[in-house]
Amino acid sequence: MRFIRPVSRFISNTWLAAGPLVLLFAFVIGVPAVFGLVHVIVARIWGPETADNFLMNAGMLAGMLLVLAPIALAAYALVCIAKWLVGKKEP
Repeated sequence: MRFIRPVSRFISNTWLAAGPLVLLFAFVIGVPAVFGLVHVIVARIWGPETADNFLMNAGMLAGMLLVLAPIALAAYALVCIAKWLVGKKEP
């Protein structure tokens, strides 16, 4: 529990790091968990060969999203920096 509190404080205080950390969590933990669950469900309904085909197609689409992720992160960074610069008050 001691590790979670500093990490959550870091994420809430560092606005530019929050987006990439969410994407990292989604790709490292969320996507494989969802793929595994869907694979089991599809295998029960339509059979193992269909489930394997579905898993390969879903993996290819996830790979495409992973390739596009740096572009999205750069756009996110530019928007956050623009908000930060616009939000500054000049004396």
